[in-house]
Amino acid sequence: MSNNRIVKFLEEKLSNLIQIYITERKREGDGMLILAEVQDEVKVKYMPYEQLSSELQLEFNKLKDESAKPSIIYFYIATPEGAYIQTIDLEK
Repeated sequence: MSNNRIVKFLEEKLSNLIQIYITERKREGDGMLILAEVQDEVKVKYMPYEQLSSELQLEFNKLKDESAKPSIIYFYIATPEGAYIQTIDLEK
């Protein structure tokens, strides 16, 4: 699977992923929805802030401070080509 395919997965499943994020954030507190490519499939898992690596916690804090909006949700996308954080504003 290429980066383009995981982006396509995100686009096709966005509504479901948003619902997972909202449900888990209410239950677990702030965090990120992890989308990881594993052997040609995408694994999805919510990671509460406390379970994120210190590096991801720093990046999360930076992004949260920059936006200061509760309507922002955070996805951590991991593929063999690399990893990045994508944010989505639910108000847009």
